[in-house]
Amino acid sequence: MNERASLKRSTPAPSYENCIICQKFKRDTLYKASTQGLNSLRQSAEERRKCRDVDNTDKIDKIVNALETENQEKLHWHKSCFAVFTDKGKISRLKAALRSSSLAETQLTTSAGLRSRTATCDWKLCLFCQKEERKKETLCSVTTFRVRL
Repeated sequence: MNERASLKRSTPAPSYENCIICQKFKRDTLYKASTQGLNSLRQSAEERRKCRDVDNTDKIDKIVNALETENQEKLHWHKSCFAVFTDKGKISRLKAALRSSSLAETQLTTSAGLRSRTATCDWKLCLFCQKEERKKETLCSVTTFRVRL
């Protein structure tokens, strides 16, 4: 039996010695996870996932996987990483961008009309701009001997 290739991205296991958000070693102080911090991190990760934050997909996946394990007390983060990831202003901008993109998508789908709903063409005017001929420009009549269906 042939194995199928999985379309799911494999996320490497997060390192619990480094910052859970950036997964890097910096000279900044690592802060231990508190219950309130874990709740805030979980909520921010869920909101960012709902907003389709593609720039932080890997971070979100690592955080969610780490929060689902029993090693939550081993989690650490840099204060600056935590502040950027849980920033309400950035999350609200992500939500606004998602709303505007979904609004644009709905406008595109509703504006696509059927032939019966489109405006008719006035054949005495220019076919492209639908304006009367100008003084120096003349309208040309184009015919062809073949008709393609």
